[in-house]
Amino acid sequence: MQDLVEQVKRMKGSSDCYGVRADLSDSSSAKTIVDETVTAFGPHIDIVVNNAGIEVVKPLSEIEVSDFNNVYNVNVLAPILLMRQVKPRLRR
Repeated sequence: MQDLVEQVKRMKGSSDCYGVRADLSDSSSAKTIVDETVTAFGPHIDIVVNNAGIEVVKPLSEIEVSDFNNVYNVNVLAPILLMRQVKPRLRR
């Protein structure tokens, strides 16, 4: 991840960049992401891009409840939890 952060920092006209490694299947990750972001950049957040997502590619007969729960937690629940953490820090 640090290589990607450095590449972004070298881009012409680029703003600063900071990487946060988080497991969005863990509900505490949203708080970690926001806490690390405001530590790096200050108390206000201007934009949130929810771009994480996963999929399970298996025949229907092989999909387990845990597969569904993991997809739901990352693709649906994590963006909601992230927005709940970010909302108080968004500029108005």
